[in-house]
Amino acid sequence: MHILIIPGEELNENNFYSSVFELNQADALANHKIKIGFISINLQGNLFTTLKNCLLLKKKAFSNLKHLQKTRKKRNVKVASLNLIEVTGCYYFPSALNLKYKEQTKAGLMAYKTYVSLYGKPDIIHAHSRFLVGGLIANEILNKFKIPYILTEHSSFYERNLVSSFEYTLASKVINDAKVWITVSPQLGNFIRSKKLSLNKTFRYVPNVLDSEFENVSLSHNAENSFTFIHIASLDDNKAQHILLKAFAQAFKTNTKYFLKIAGSGKDEQFLKQLSKELNIENQVVFLGQLSRDEIKTVLSTSNAFVLSSMYETFGVVLIEALAFGLPIIATKCGGPENIVNENNGYLVPVNDVEAFADAMKKMVANYSSFNLEIIRQDCLNRFGSKQFGLTMKSIYKEVLQPS
Repeated sequence: MHILIIPGEELNENNFYSSVFELNQADALANHKIKIGFISINLQGNLFTTLKNCLLLKKKAFSNLKHLQKTRKKRNVKVASLNLIEVTGCYYFPSALNLKYKEQTKAGLMAYKTYVSLYGKPDIIHAHSRFLVGGLIANEILNKFKIPYILTEHSSFYERNLVSSFEYTLASKVINDAKVWITVSPQLGNFIRSKKLSLNKTFRYVPNVLDSEFENVSLSHNAENSFTFIHIASLDDNKAQHILLKAFAQAFKTNTKYFLKIAGSGKDEQFLKQLSKELNIENQVVFLGQLSRDEIKTVLSTSNAFVLSSMYETFGVVLIEALAFGLPIIATKCGGPENIVNENNGYLVPVNDVEAFADAMKKMVANYSSFNLEIIRQDCLNRFGSKQFGLTMKSIYKEVLQPS
């Protein structure tokens, strides 16, 4: 069986988090003897390069077509190798003409043709949407080459009201033409269906998969003389760390037994550091910056509980990574966590509610001994581990290949 994956974001060896969901899934599928390949589209450009390309015609839009052989080791993912065709370059037309989807689709076809010439024709395209592009490329490949595709939707754009009516029309066609439409949470699928689109598909819930590197970690948590909450995310409005800081201050200000570590970077970093000072918790809050995968494992293994304060999440991979270390969780009811957090592994609280989050943090400390770390970990592996994911997807692929 030969599966060609179109990731929702370009593969970027300088940033592990680019296409991390797809890479983790490829890892799991490879363990089931499935041949995996990738095509990746990375078109960028600023006003100067756009004008130069469009008006002066000094450079073709897709000037850099590469055939790359990469190992997962370079991205800290343990798969022997993957076949990747990447198209990079600049957008040819100014963004005001709203032709970016056509340009991305054209680049995708270039990558597909090159991939087939080198590695053969795939049985199925598995497109991931974060947002829309992977599905549009898969739809064009279907139209031109009759290769069926599966669509997995990850994007929070829908729930954040960032989708235009034009994009909803495109999304409807991409969903309807897919053999199988997957969403990473039931909430996401139900929300998209609530938009009253002309859909002939019902979604299937298939959660994201745990990175295999987290499947065999040791459980050794923070010492009993202190308690550390850990938060890992980009620092921005959607992750709502200001709620987390206010809740922590309300629950534990001046009690130096309790700490909050925040890993990640983003536009709100300075604002959040200043807020921690204004709340008089700067000696209890540690901003760790952007961490490597190994550093994330270290900080999870030396913390007591994980906290997530997001406004919207379609899943929450960082939550299952924390569960793999046996960490109980406090998370907002923001879409994805509702299918991850249960009575055995943590607490759910409303979004944007400082009081409820503070109460949950105090409850976590008071009831911490009631959480069984090994049970938390095993439940995570049973639901989100690579073995279960691989079996689920292999069954879906076989279904797609069955004669109509």
